[in-house]
Formats: sequence, C-alpha cells, structure tokens
Amino acid sequence: MMVSFTVALFAQSARPTAMTAQQAKNFMITKPLSQPKAVTPLMPTVTPARGTNGMISSPLYIGSTFQEQQTNYNQHNKIAVFPDGTYSVVWMTAPRNGSADRGTGYNYFNGTSWLYPHDHIQRIENERTGWPCIAPLGNNGEIVVAHNGSTGLVVSYRPQKGTGDWTYTTLQGPNVLDANGENPSTALLWPDLATTGNIIHVIAVTESDDGYYYNGINRCLLYYRGTYDETSNTITWESPRVVFNATAEEQDWFVQDHYNIAANGNTVAIFYCYGYHDVRIWKSTDNGVNFSTITLFDNPVKDDNDMFDVYDPSIVPDTTTINYIPKDISTVTVGDDGKVHVAFDLYRMKWAGWDESSSTPGDTVMYHSYWPTWNYQLVYWNEDMPVFVGRQALDVDTLAAHGYTTFDMVDLDGDDTVRFLLRDYWTNNIQGSIVSYPQISVNGNNVYMVYTTMLDYPFVASNTLSGSNIIQLRGIFGVRSTDGGHTWDNGTSWLSYGKDVYYIDNWSDYTESFDPDVLEFAADYDAIFPAMGKKATNGKLMIDWMTDPFPDIASGFNSQAFVTSKIITADSLGIYNNTNEIHQGLWIDPTGIADNTLQGMKLYPNPATDNLSVAISSNEHANADLTIVNLMGQVMYSDNVALNEGNNLLNVNISNLTPGVYMINIRTNKGTSTQKLIVK
Repeated sequence: MMVSFTVALFAQSARPTAMTAQQAKNFMITKPLSQPKAVTPLMPTVTPARGTNGMISSPLYIGSTFQEQQTNYNQHNKIAVFPDGTYSVVWMTAPRNGSADRGTGYNYFNGTSWLYPHDHIQRIENERTGWPCIAPLGNNGEIVVAHNGSTGLVVSYRPQKGTGDWTYTTLQGPNVLDANGENPSTALLWPDLATTGNIIHVIAVTESDDGYYYNGINRCLLYYRGTYDETSNTITWESPRVVFNATAEEQDWFVQDHYNIAANGNTVAIFYCYGYHDVRIWKSTDNGVNFSTITLFDNPVKDDNDMFDVYDPSIVPDTTTINYIPKDISTVTVGDDGKVHVAFDLYRMKWAGWDESSSTPGDTVMYHSYWPTWNYQLVYWNEDMPVFVGRQALDVDTLAAHGYTTFDMVDLDGDDTVRFLLRDYWTNNIQGSIVSYPQISVNGNNVYMVYTTMLDYPFVASNTLSGSNIIQLRGIFGVRSTDGGHTWDNGTSWLSYGKDVYYIDNWSDYTESFDPDVLEFAADYDAIFPAMGKKATNGKLMIDWMTDPFPDIASGFNSQAFVTSKIITADSLGIYNNTNEIHQGLWIDPTGIADNTLQGMKLYPNPATDNLSVAISSNEHANADLTIVNLMGQVMYSDNVALNEGNNLLNVNISNLTPGVYMINIRTNKGTSTQKLIVK
C-alpha cells in the first residue's frame, strides 16, 4: 500500500531547479573505475531462478521519523534476527520539531507481515532517548538499549519478542567528576549491543564533556557484560571494563560511534576504527570473560604531527606524500566458526603545510587536505587475511596486489566510468565518504555485504529543502562472496532501485516548487544508513535503510524520512536486481526480470567510421527499436528493424555521428541488449 502511495506522489511532483546538462557537468567529477582490482570471478554458470524466488518482499516502508540523522558515524545493530524467520527492527524516531519526544521506533515482522503501519511515529521508552540498538534475548525475548543523554543507558526488554509489556531499567556509568572534582556524571552515550542467549554485551562511552576522565580517558569506551534471568525477568550487570584495557597513554579519547560489537556462540568482537587511532579488534572466545587485542592497522598517522617520526616544527612539510588511513565508518560480524569479519571505508590524504595561526612553536601542527576524487572505497578483512602493515598498506593498488577486493562506486550506465558531484553537493551530516556504511552477514562460507554509495550519473541528484541546490543521492547496494570473503561474485544488487522513480537523465527538465508545510516526495530519494541482520535465517536476509525524500538532513526535524525494509533470498544478493541488468534495461518489475530474448550482440568494425554491422541473436520474430545514444543520454540515431528468429545481421549508417563514445541498444517487448560503440 505504501509503495503505490509513493508512486502516486512521485507522479505528481514537479521537477527541481532547472540546470542544463553542461551546467551539471561543471559540478561533476568523472572517475574511471579502479583497475586492477582483486580477482572477481564471474557468476557461476548455473543461473539461479529469477522472479519471486529472488525477493521475498517488495520494498516496504515500516516506520517513519523526522529525526533524519540516525547516527554520528557507524550504524549499530538495528535488526534482531530470530531463528524462526522473524525480525525486530529499531530506529531513532521523532515527530516534526519533536526533539523532546525523540525515542526508539520499533516494528516486528512475524514471518508474514509487519506489526505496525508504515507511518507510525511512536517510541518504546517513556523518556527521551536516542541511538537505539536491539538484539535477541534469552529463549524468545528481545532487548533494546538506547541513551538518555544524562543518567545512563535506558534498557528495555521483554521475554516475548513482538508482544507484551517492556521492562525498563537504567544502566548507569561509573561516577566521574569534572576537572574541579564537581558535577558528577553517570552518563553513558552512543551504545551498541550484542547478545548470546542470556548473556548481554554492551559498549558505550562515558560523559562526553571535556574534563571528565575515567581511567585517564576523556570519553572512555566501556564494555558491560550482563546476565538475564528469565525466571525473575531481571538483568545483573558486571562491573565495566575499559575496552582494549586502554590507558591514558594509549588512548586519550574514543570517538562516538566509531566502534561496533558482534557476538556469535562464545565469540565476542569489538571493532574500533578511526582515522587517527590504531584500528583494533578486542576479541573474546569465552563469551566475554577474557579478551585479547588484534591490531589490524598500526596507524602511522595518529595525529597531525605523525607525518614525521620526530616532531620538529623546523622541518619543511612534505606536501607530496600520500597517506592512507581508515575514514569514519566501519562494521564487524562474527561467523559461526568464530572468525571476525570487518569492513571500513578508506581515506586518502596528504599534508598541506604548517598551521601558521599559532605563535607558540609547541602548538604548531600540520594540517591536511582530503581528496574526494581519489580512492574513496570500502575494504573488507577477515581473520584468514594478514593485518595491514606500513604507511601505504591501505593504498587501493597495494590492497589489490595483495589479493584484497575493494568496493567502489557502481557503474550504473555501463560505460566503465563513474561520475559524482563535488564535495559541496554531498548530503550533509552523513559523515561517510562516497562508498560507506557497510553491513556484513556471514553464513558458513557465504559472506554478504551491503553498503551505500553515491549514484552514478545520470542517476544522481535531487533538490534540497531550500529548493535551490542539487544534492548527490545515494543508493543501497549488495554483494556476495561464496568462498569466505576471499573473492566476490561479479554481480552487484541495487537494492534501493525503484523502476517508477524519476531518475534525472535530462537536466533541462529539472525544475521544482516546494511547499514546506506539505509533505511532498522529490523526484528522487536518498537511500542511507543501511542495516542488515548479522545472520541469514531460513535462507533470507533482512535489510533496511532510511529513505529520505529531501536528502538534506541538516534541516533537522523539518522533513520526514521512512524506514524501508526488504527481505531477500540470501543467495540472490549480487544476482537479484543486478546492476548489469539495470543499465541493460532488463529490470522490468519489482519481482524479477523477464527472460531476455536477445543475446550475443557484436559490433564490427568497432571503432567504426561510416558503416557498422550489428550481429544479434533473437529467440523470436519481432520488431525492434535500434537506438544510438551519446554519454549524455541523447538519442543520436534511431530506427525500427525487423528481427528473425535466430541470427540477424543489421547494417547501420553512422556517417552522421561525430567521433566519440556511444551506446547502441536494441529492444523488443521481451528483450534488450546494449553494447559500447566507438566512432572515429
């Protein structure tokens, strides 16, 4: 019902602010896809069944919020997966202009349908909270942890998932004082949560205000282990432990939401990933009793002074050396074998010079600039792989040479190039880079990963609430590995794709009017903050994300965003809704693609000058449209041709085409095929 409602609104929406194709190009960066990458073998020769076997449910809005920003950085555990094929989902919800009423939005899938309607804005707790996370509890229950920003974490739990009253308790942090020994605080902030049966694992940081130190660390990351007693419906918490047993000399502070926790069986893993700290895993194999540390990346750039081994303000800065460090966003999952899997986005930076704003030599530091056009990608790692060593270890070419696969923007129009807007036109307050917000699920040797990335031109931009700017849109994509994450299938699923959504292909049509008092859907929408259940159940994956019709989340509580859910067959990830099918035009409805009646298109000569021969095979007699378009999507040649069943040879006069790169497409009612043509 919500999907049809959305389509109707799209159909009635006007277009955003006018911009010509040439003007759009002025705001855009063109980047060839990174080559070479690690080995990415083609899909297995046995083609999986298409159609409804690929997707269990259509995209469905299961909740809404005017609190568009769902995290500072990492997306924590938002989906509880139960063995019987049911799921619970949480998000941060609030009504319009309703910061005081912010809390945990919740919905439950009983295996057939969702408990609440798509547009509900209601919260679990009876006080203001934020940053919720959820996990199974005990035999059949569930637990939600969020912070209230003052006294500690609000813990809500119940013995039966999806029904019954919640029990509310507060988990207070250690009592810390400010620099004057006053103003005690027991705040715990920005939590994450995992469970193994009746054992609860929670991480959160202490008071964030400057001057509050625990273990000598301002904003200290703590681990709490709790035990749930189902008979009495109570939780007993152990004393907190500092994650990594960090000391003040090792860790001056932890960055909010730069950590994740996962648990499976007796294995618990906490992953901390931040550009100016070492990248580390704190791992327990006895269900949180004892931990050891894995240093995944000994970061050579721990602060602005670490360009050099010895700090010396008299040194002339090296403004040419490139450094590769993790950026902002990461995730962690534990497989059934106890092995840890992580993914994080990359950051390419170089030093720009000394900061001359300070007259005190001891305060003089270097500053750096970032380079959004270079190597903004995701990298995946698991415990079968070596750790990253050296300043250049995270360079994409170095990673590829050592067998790592990195994940770039997805080529949506099939021209081997991706295009994205300049940094000023990215959605505000997302924090992640061009490719970011990974989520991993592991089942045996199958590793599934979803993430969000900028959409390749022409699937690119939307208006903001101001009605004057264009904004780079994001989509949700998914990939699969069948050999434990060592190589990845060649397909990429565009999970947030909607065939009825207006994607910009003619910038001269891009105009808009907006009434801020009326909820309107923009022509396009932003798909951000993906979450995925840590395990597949009954062969299915639960995925959700935030659909934002007006993707400028800096606008606060002025526009409504929707929690969009999708349940897919796990092994269809990377196959179902394949991006190759999108740019070939094969994706025809929300339940699958038709059997393509056209195959084997070949062009010769290619490059060509005046005359072109097109060989193509058809499974039927049919009339077909033959079109040639340039890279701006403009039709430069069109003709209607008759195809015979079997092999066909068509002759096309291209003498009127100027030298350049084109795409030639042949389409019937039951098939389509596209190839690249070079005219010289």
